[in-house]
Amino acid sequence: AFTDHFLNLSISVQGLPVRDIFSSTHDVLVDEVDDEVYEVSLNQDMVMPDRDFALKLDLWEGTTPRMTVLRSEGDLGAHGLLSVFPPMADDPDLELIPREVVFVLDTSGSMLGDPLTQAKAGLAQCLDMLRPEDRFNIVRFSHDYDTFTPHFLEANTRNRTSAKTFVNNLQSNGGTWMKGPLQHAMKMTGSPDHMRVVVFLTDGDVSNAEGLLKSVQDHIGDARLFSFGVGAAPNEFLLRKLSELGSGVANFINTDEDIGDVMSQFFSTINSPVLTDVEVRFLDEQGNLMTDAVVYPAKSPDVFRDRPLQLKFYQETPRNGMVELSGILNGRRVSYEYPLNNNSLAELDGVRHFFGQAVVNEQMALWFGANSSEDKALIREEVVGTALDYQLVTRFTARVATSQIRTRPTSQELVKTRVPVVAKHNTQPFAATADGDPARLVIGLTLMVLALCAMLSIWGHGVYRCRR
Repeated sequence: AFTDHFLNLSISVQGLPVRDIFSSTHDVLVDEVDDEVYEVSLNQDMVMPDRDFALKLDLWEGTTPRMTVLRSEGDLGAHGLLSVFPPMADDPDLELIPREVVFVLDTSGSMLGDPLTQAKAGLAQCLDMLRPEDRFNIVRFSHDYDTFTPHFLEANTRNRTSAKTFVNNLQSNGGTWMKGPLQHAMKMTGSPDHMRVVVFLTDGDVSNAEGLLKSVQDHIGDARLFSFGVGAAPNEFLLRKLSELGSGVANFINTDEDIGDVMSQFFSTINSPVLTDVEVRFLDEQGNLMTDAVVYPAKSPDVFRDRPLQLKFYQETPRNGMVELSGILNGRRVSYEYPLNNNSLAELDGVRHFFGQAVVNEQMALWFGANSSEDKALIREEVVGTALDYQLVTRFTARVATSQIRTRPTSQELVKTRVPVVAKHNTQPFAATADGDPARLVIGLTLMVLALCAMLSIWGHGVYRCRR
């Protein structure tokens, strides 16, 4: 609810084994109103909307996955949001997969100061969390890129110490060019017995999103890609889609959080895979496949400890049955079945918008990767159609704001009023960079100087003529 330039909000959390609820951005009140039912509100009547609101849930440990489903039903059919919460308890029999981890670190000029300092600290903690059977490398990038070493190194003490020295000596400068370093991280020669994991951290945007997505589509192979977007500048769609293509997860770190702590917590999470090569099927009450069920993303990400799996699905008509979740655990395929009783599902109208956005994201990935203008035009029509059906703002659609014009009677005097301008909380003084090239900066400065000289010259001639 909005009042002038302030707002309040309340959130209901249901159906989860919650141990703790907290916000890293705001002071909140948590009221447990029933078993696994919580009401969350701001600890102030009204707050200034100068930052994103982040709510975090810490769940109790369990031995089996849990699932919740939200659904909305309307003229477009039945839409659902399916969340699978992995088992949290340690499994002593879990066989850990050896990994080749590539840390891809943004050192562009916008990372100057605390962002790069914290990223270095987080990366150092991640290096210490590598297992003896792991191998690793580091790629630094700005307007160019280079690597810590030409080949993967074993994660022994000596190599980790050398890597920390390399990281500590990194400086921030230049622009943000992502395609080259990411492609290099995916194509590095490695061992077929190790899983390639790319950990990508940036605070900048990028102009060539089409080329970057196509590059990942072409070169990702069996690698897993996890991205970290820092602050307010990252292209959220791009980072989420990159991670989705790499069966990973996109993480967004606000300026109130410590990047080092978040990265180390994340690395602790991916040390504990629960299911890989995940597949989801909808079955009717007789165990037959529901052919009308559509699930997004089409390629489900891996499931890790502390990382719930969220999928959006669609059915022409809702039917009772079950959801079957399967994946690889300890080298063998396992499956879990959950009853799907449409009569008892929580109904939430906004769920259909989540599904529509997932469809648009899939279509936009195809649009970015299209090779011809004809293909782009056809996909564009599909995006527009989906956006109109689900009332979404996209690259090709927008909302139009209208307002009433209030007129002042001629007899009424004007009154001056101070109107507050909402500034973002704890923002950096300079925006993030993208596709920076030092040569372009030199050219730009040169053109600015020439323009200034031309203006001075014109001004000087004008003064001379006046004096004559």
